[in-house]
Amino acid sequence: MAGRVSFYRHTIDIKINRPPAALSTGGFLLSIAIHTGMTIIYCKELAQEQLDHETVEKGTTREYDRYFLCISDGSGGATSPDRPQDALNAVSSTYSVVRGSAYPGDSTSYCKNIKCARQEEDGLSFFVTLHYGQWPYGSPTSSPFDQPAQWGITGRTFQQIVDCDYQGQKVLNSAGDPFLPGLVKDMDRAIITITQNDDFFNPSEEITYANCINSNSYLGLPAYTLKLPFIQMQARWDAQYGWVYNKTWQFEYNAGSNSNGWKDYVLDAGLYELDTTTGKRKPIMVSNSPAQTPQLLDGSGHAAAAGADPQYKTFTCYTPLEFGWSFRGIS
Repeated sequence: MAGRVSFYRHTIDIKINRPPAALSTGGFLLSIAIHTGMTIIYCKELAQEQLDHETVEKGTTREYDRYFLCISDGSGGATSPDRPQDALNAVSSTYSVVRGSAYPGDSTSYCKNIKCARQEEDGLSFFVTLHYGQWPYGSPTSSPFDQPAQWGITGRTFQQIVDCDYQGQKVLNSAGDPFLPGLVKDMDRAIITITQNDDFFNPSEEITYANCINSNSYLGLPAYTLKLPFIQMQARWDAQYGWVYNKTWQFEYNAGSNSNGWKDYVLDAGLYELDTTTGKRKPIMVSNSPAQTPQLLDGSGHAAAAGADPQYKTFTCYTPLEFGWSFRGIS
């Protein structure tokens, strides 16, 4: 059997004689006796000088491509046609290559993808390409579910009304009233991002915890200081491990004023107070006239005495829930 095949811009002349049974175990001439049920009779890695052997530097890991040529004797016929899988099996058994095998001479690069294409011109030739590179989970023996979680911290800037200056002095006008509008300052909140692979995903979990805050101490931080917008997820299929759910938690940390975290902390002030006799609302009088600007209240609905400390009302607007996720490598 003789022929000429083209591969990656190269033309290769090949002459192959069907070997007798006695030679079925020699060299690269393969008989059906070696690959049971297959019709591949020639399997060889193409020499580098015959093609562009690509080596691409990517960080500290190199990527490689290896190319193989397999030829069938066509004995399968219509009832048992030659299959690309036969060529893949021939390369695997002849060169001891499987997905996850290390590249010869480079133990940091592993076989990630194996592809096979039939040569349309004769229908008997198959080209097998092996791509090597960095393994997604460290090494072929590592499970994606054993990887430690990845984490990092970024920041987000917002504006906050100032109650006191950096020395603790109350921000009030010369008459002891709060400014309207109040003074604001830029503040930054830490965003703690944690990513981890899991073998399960529960959509109701994302719905339940969206925009909730921690009711318990979590990640070494006090209760009510972490808010979780929602749990992000990207799913991918792994041939060995099945579905791998890559989840991302983004906790927004807020120490808050007076260490109240995500609880809203509002100055107790207004234009009305409660009558001490009837308990009904009545205007706060300033110089015998109803107040035109909010006045400080004492925390119980009455106008604060001159020089009294400002009082604040605390509201919890986000639902507190117990946070209990465990992250590999993070305590």
